[in-house]
Amino acid sequence: MKEHHCTSIVPLFNHLFEEEQDKIESLVIHRHFNKGETVWQPGDDPLLIIVASGSMKVYMIAGNGREQLLRLLTPGSYEGANALLGARA
Repeated sequence: MKEHHCTSIVPLFNHLFEEEQDKIESLVIHRHFNKGETVWQPGDDPLLIIVASGSMKVYMIAGNGREQLLRLLTPGSYEGANALLGARA
């Protein structure tokens, strides 16, 4: 049975040939995160995050100390395209 490629569910990559997806997939590190666990925060090395299953909140802390939801990522969504392009935040 062929191994699942998370790149195949991302619109940015799913149009590529299988060999091209294989090259990108070879750079992927698969990790599972528990609910409430921090995936990335400002100051960490830039990276591209692909949500393969579940969901992920992208938020910032507002001046009043409250969490401000920026977006909710679902399977096939990604965050950190700047990291893919070599840009620094």
